[in-house]
Amino acid sequence: MAATEARDRPYARMLDGQYQLIRSLSQYHENMQAPVLLAYDHLGTKGKGMYVAIKGTIDLFASLAKAKRVLRELKFSVRLSGHPDLIYLENLLVPSDEQTFTGIFMVFKLMRCDLSTRLAEGVAVAQAEAYGIAQNKGRGCGHEVGKPITGRLVKRWMFELLSGLAFLHGSGVLHRDIKPSNLLVDDHDRLRICNLGLARADVRRGEDIVYTWTSHVVSRSYRAPELFLRRNLPSDTLDQVSPPSSPRPAVSDASPTSVAPDIPARRGSAPSAYPPFSSYSPAIDVWSAGAVFSETLTGRALIPPGLPVKEQLRAVLSFSGTPKRSDWCDGGGLSSPSMKRYLQSLPHYPGMDKLGCFPGVSVEGTHLLDQLLAFDPRDRPSAEEALRHPYFHSVRGDYERRPRPVALNPADFDFELRQPSAHEPARLRQEIVQEIKEFRRRNGKGPGGLGATPQTRVPPVSGSTLPAQVTHDGEAAKAAEAQLLLRGSTVPVEKMGAMRLDDDDPPAPQ
Repeated sequence: MAATEARDRPYARMLDGQYQLIRSLSQYHENMQAPVLLAYDHLGTKGKGMYVAIKGTIDLFASLAKAKRVLRELKFSVRLSGHPDLIYLENLLVPSDEQTFTGIFMVFKLMRCDLSTRLAEGVAVAQAEAYGIAQNKGRGCGHEVGKPITGRLVKRWMFELLSGLAFLHGSGVLHRDIKPSNLLVDDHDRLRICNLGLARADVRRGEDIVYTWTSHVVSRSYRAPELFLRRNLPSDTLDQVSPPSSPRPAVSDASPTSVAPDIPARRGSAPSAYPPFSSYSPAIDVWSAGAVFSETLTGRALIPPGLPVKEQLRAVLSFSGTPKRSDWCDGGGLSSPSMKRYLQSLPHYPGMDKLGCFPGVSVEGTHLLDQLLAFDPRDRPSAEEALRHPYFHSVRGDYERRPRPVALNPADFDFELRQPSAHEPARLRQEIVQEIKEFRRRNGKGPGGLGATPQTRVPPVSGSTLPAQVTHDGEAAKAAEAQLLLRGSTVPVEKMGAMRLDDDDPPAPQ
């Protein structure tokens, strides 16, 4: 025990000198992979302190899949950081013991909230306005609740989302889990894409087997319809929704673990990020962006969560309309026989009147929505093409020229294609350490505050980044328990449960 404390002491000094943990920003649940902690960076930028979010992954080597997901997010965050529409990586903390650490910690720019929270605020504002009008109090009641969501703000959000996706896709990366909770907004309502742990990059070479292209990884309400096409639908009894605790959908995939190709790639074929004979392409992120677009206009998810597969496909077709292509049921050769029979049995859907569904939205806006949510991925524009749509004409001038996509080195992602062995955890551990050290070397982070004078008082939060409080000193006193996390240990469940941002009641309207 004494040896462990001595080993971790330099790490604790580094954290005490630069980062002071306050509380958790994410509500604890049993499947939590990466709790996000609010912290104060005493050194900050140019010596000026600031609040940051520290994403800590605990029990890192509990499974190879978890270790690979963390390494993948590290590599993407390091190589793609700097684009204004992706979350900005401020720092990576070096483990105290490179041979035995069980957790890593990524320091990100602190954002106000995610888009789902911001949309809920917008809905509350609209309800307050409606209530004021109904009570003959006139307009203006909404400002007591929060900031409204305007048509121009939705345009800006969609431009930033599609700009970030164009950068990712141009770099050969699929996000695969675009949804409001993975989109963060700051105090000025600027949007950034986060959570790259489920993303995939173009790393295939020659005859390499594609890795884990699971069709169910995308959140169901934001899942492109082509990701359902390989499902077998042998009977109505299987057309049910999985219970929340189930890691797999009740409807079976063509492959028990993935939608990897049943036929190997042809010899001499060009490398591709997406397996042949699979549903994966950048169009899945574009469809998800369209679902987010619809939600920003109405405050409600386009596809309610929990729909069975057949009902979800019918809902998408009734909204977007039956594709005009004669071979749409084939899905480019992707549909399973049972799925193809089911799609052929459906009536023709003309599609909904988008202007009627989204009152107040321009003709250009409904046209773009129609394109993004096309059932057939061949009918959707790329993210780059969508950015040139006339809908964005009034906001395009607000944005400077965006950075060009980067060329990723396939050798950096060899871990994706390696066959598992007894030495794989040690190899992954070494790669994680090297990734952290390389990032800190390139960004001039040096020792990261080792030996700095510890500070105990955190200045009050300014602006609307977090609910105003008298002082954070009381919460900072509990940071000793959170030091367990930063030493690579796990904070007990009952302790993490008490560290929630949503425990703070918002101030009452004046």
